[in-house]
Amino acid sequence: MTFIFSSFQDNVGLENRYSIVRWQPPGYHLEILPFFVSQISLERCQYSLEAYTKRLQRLFLRRRKAIDEWLGSLPPNSEISLLCRCPYSKVSEEQIQIFGKFMCHSVVVAKYLESLGYDVLLDQSRQTNAILIDGNYMPYAR
Repeated sequence: MTFIFSSFQDNVGLENRYSIVRWQPPGYHLEILPFFVSQISLERCQYSLEAYTKRLQRLFLRRRKAIDEWLGSLPPNSEISLLCRCPYSKVSEEQIQIFGKFMCHSVVVAKYLESLGYDVLLDQSRQTNAILIDGNYMPYAR
């Protein structure tokens, strides 16, 4: 199974789409995956990438049962698209202004799914403008 991470704005042609954020842009009514929704901000972690990542990983571990149930319900060998507002959210735009890149929780979700043995692809925005953890991601290109 392959997971493709993209923004709502850049998801042209993607199928099997799910939202990993609570609030979707107007016109979207995708199923929200509450176990991948972040309630942790980089600002609350004093802009420490390490603290932010660890808090999110702990959150996903607490939600592991729900995540495993959802993963088990998916057809094998499918492509699943997980959509986020970044890099078009106000917070992402501010981070790009300050740091030159943005930190998106989708990158932590991607690393988590990769650690479970799934294939992970990032869209161009995440590949080039997101702060990546370990930097070992495959770019998504269709």
